[in-house]
Amino acid sequence: MSARQLRKAWWIDFRFDRQRYRVRSPENSRKGAVAYEAVLRQKLVRGEAIRSVTPEQDQRFEDFAAEWLKVYAAPNNKPTTVRSKEMALRVHLNPHFGKTPLGDIGNLDIERFKTIKKHEGLSPKSLNNILSVLRTCLKSAVEWGYLESLPRIAVVKVPPQAFDFLTEEEARQLLQRNLGEYWHDMILCALHTGMRLGELSGLDWRDIDFDRRVITVQHSLVEGVLGSPKNHRLRYVPMSIPLYESLLRSRKTEGFVFVQTSGLPFHGCYAWRGLCSATERAGMRRIGWHVLRHTFASHLAMKGAPIRTIQALLGHSTIQMTERYSHLSPASLQTAISLLDMPTLTFGVHENSGQQVGNASR
Repeated sequence: MSARQLRKAWWIDFRFDRQRYRVRSPENSRKGAVAYEAVLRQKLVRGEAIRSVTPEQDQRFEDFAAEWLKVYAAPNNKPTTVRSKEMALRVHLNPHFGKTPLGDIGNLDIERFKTIKKHEGLSPKSLNNILSVLRTCLKSAVEWGYLESLPRIAVVKVPPQAFDFLTEEEARQLLQRNLGEYWHDMILCALHTGMRLGELSGLDWRDIDFDRRVITVQHSLVEGVLGSPKNHRLRYVPMSIPLYESLLRSRKTEGFVFVQTSGLPFHGCYAWRGLCSATERAGMRRIGWHVLRHTFASHLAMKGAPIRTIQALLGHSTIQMTERYSHLSPASLQTAISLLDMPTLTFGVHENSGQQVGNASR
């Protein structure tokens, strides 16, 4: 439909001879807009020029971004994600694009922005995160009729990311220290399930099926807000025997599994300090909770677990995120190389008799 209402005003939006015309109707009603479109089309047929007005594209980026953050980002994202998008806009995007009209942001402007941020020392991964915010924001502008088309926003190449993990000896060393029951169980759960810190904090006793020995990961508690796990993916993680026995000893019917001594749920700073204290007592380097998640995945890979299985257990949205652990699987590499040790058979010739087998040409 060419007649539509935008911000309490009726507009005509149509194409004629491969050119787009977006014009505000002088009569602010649907009927008036349809009639006005017919008049304009007749002028174009007669060869008369008409002025196409696109006030939405004249809106400054910073003004639209503020509306987008409130109307789109806040209802559709977790609070932590909203804050990261707000920071990307405030620190990086608005200083560069803020005063620019939406319709004037082109491919060259985006490439210049990328070049400036690279010279400022921004990492490729951080730059891609900012470009993702810009793309989502401008895509909404297109969908809402503020922008005619989306400019090309190409991500930059990101080199392979190094990650830290504990050896089996280090993991045993950490768990054998006098950590206290809840710290021991929480660290053991992280090492044997690969759950994120928010997922550990949001784990409820009702999420643990002791009969089937399975944990359902369906909540994440971040900064006091209980929501779904990352990527909104519910997943099931079987319990190892040590984890099953440890949790069984402190089993309850409901409530958070891991809580502070005060009974309150964990928060990021408290959990970080607790893990730092545990590593210090174990005489180890200081690590974060995500290192325990890497440890879980790395040990599975080194023991020959399929990458697809590791992806499902970790809840990764793409296999590319899990493939960082594939180089740790010497079993799969050895299996491939062992193919070279197999005897080579000459196709079409029996090894002993020298007689040709199969269908011969006649």
